[in-house]
Amino acid sequence: MRELVEEFFIPTEIVPCPTVRAASGLAESSRNERLSPAGREKAAALYRALTEGRDPAEVRRILENEGLTVEYVEEHWGRRLAAVFLEGVRLIDNVPWP
Repeated sequence: MRELVEEFFIPTEIVPCPTVRAASGLAESSRNERLSPAGREKAAALYRALTEGRDPAEVRRILENEGLTVEYVEEHWGRRLAAVFLEGVRLIDNVPWP
């Protein structure tokens, strides 16, 4: 984001902060409000898969087995990133990855 702001001369200050997570690991987001209670429980698989999968292919398999529709799972810039759909809601997350 910093590079984007700099490249396009956008007068914006980027203030990084840690992701706030529920006890289940699910990132707190207003999008979660669109999920049913069962959907929020199922969505917690996103964080678990990102942190436990050995590689993007395994993360994808875990997510699909949990009933999530995977848009992408990738590793860039020292992070593991993913986007999935559940109950018509697009959920995104990322974690540090060596």
